[in-house]
Amino acid sequence: MDFLNYEIPYIECGEYDGEITKDVKKLVDKFKGYPVYDKISETKSTDPTDAFFGIDVNGDPVKFPLSSMPHLLVAGTTGSGKSVFINQLIISMLSHSTPNDLRLILIDPKKVEFGVYKNLPHLLTNPITELSESKKVLDWLCLEMERRYSILEKNKVKQLSEYVEKTKNDPNATNIPYIVLICDEYYDLRTNYPEVEEDFVRLGAKARACGIHVVIATQSPRNTVVTGILKANLPSQVALKVSNNMESMIVLDQPGAEKLLGKGDMYIKRVTDSNLIRCQAGYIGNREINAILEWIRTNYPKPKFVDYQKMLDDLGSIIKTENKSQRRMINKNSEISGMSKTSIKEKDKNFSNRKKDVKETKNKEFKEFMDSRKKEKNTLNKREDKGKDIDKITRDDLDKIKQKIHEKGNPDIPQNSINITKGVVNEN
Repeated sequence: MDFLNYEIPYIECGEYDGEITKDVKKLVDKFKGYPVYDKISETKSTDPTDAFFGIDVNGDPVKFPLSSMPHLLVAGTTGSGKSVFINQLIISMLSHSTPNDLRLILIDPKKVEFGVYKNLPHLLTNPITELSESKKVLDWLCLEMERRYSILEKNKVKQLSEYVEKTKNDPNATNIPYIVLICDEYYDLRTNYPEVEEDFVRLGAKARACGIHVVIATQSPRNTVVTGILKANLPSQVALKVSNNMESMIVLDQPGAEKLLGKGDMYIKRVTDSNLIRCQAGYIGNREINAILEWIRTNYPKPKFVDYQKMLDDLGSIIKTENKSQRRMINKNSEISGMSKTSIKEKDKNFSNRKKDVKETKNKEFKEFMDSRKKEKNTLNKREDKGKDIDKITRDDLDKIKQKIHEKGNPDIPQNSINITKGVVNEN
């Protein structure tokens, strides 16, 4: 696939106009006349994040802007061509974008993949090789995302493309380039610093509209690495050859990537298309990369790196200052209301004592109430006992009482007309 070398279409770049070097021109002219080369050279860029992915089964170039993806997960085992594909993405974006339009952040846990891009004008900082620095860069990028959203809010637009269109004729407008964050070997970074996943998820969820896009590459697409919430925020995927169908299911939600041929053979799954695209990536060697990067360093101004550490320190000092101001305000309010620390303690003590007195009063009232209930219950029990004694009158005693009443009263009254109920005698 050597015929997929790149031409450098630095056309209409304004202040960055320059002549293509002879070395790169030789590399390009070497393959002129190939049909695929002609198709690639005729492809026009419409977005600073336009990236070349390869050629499809029909021999047509496959080109997508990363801003439409808007975030990308790349997975492939050793020998699948993952590193070459990442270099291809970077070079294809650099070949038509200026530093005013596109800036890159490269995280390289292996320390050797992105070393050739050092001091490149398109970089916001030199490639990050220390894992501890990766967390700081991600924190700064989250702050930059919030800053951009504030600018978009002031200009009453929803996304960066609308802002660029609205301010293209305004010389005083703030220039906001696209930012592409590319992280190689995410597994190593995630294993040593699990907290970085929170930043990647946050960027994946919010950063698209403000022109920040994320590309994560890993050769270990496992459930413990590519978690559900991370994949949900990386809606587009590129699967090169993987080890087994389980890894293919994790990346593409379907098997098949384990049967790819390797060396750049891949499936592309975009968020805007449910069908997979079979694609063969191009090969770009170190000689070509170095020649192109040397041309860029020669013809563009020196890079302007972001001091993210200073910005994070300033943010920390601002937070500390705000906390001190809040404490001072609290103390001031306390003095104004006459509530010094001693008076506060005394009031707390008085409140505790009142609370204790109320509790004792309630206990005393409750005890008196229970005693009165007990007395009432005893009275009722006595009445019930007395009634039970009366009910114990036998049939013989009842007959004797009836006889006595009959003898003392009117003898004409029949005995059956005398009713005695519970010891009460009534004459009818």
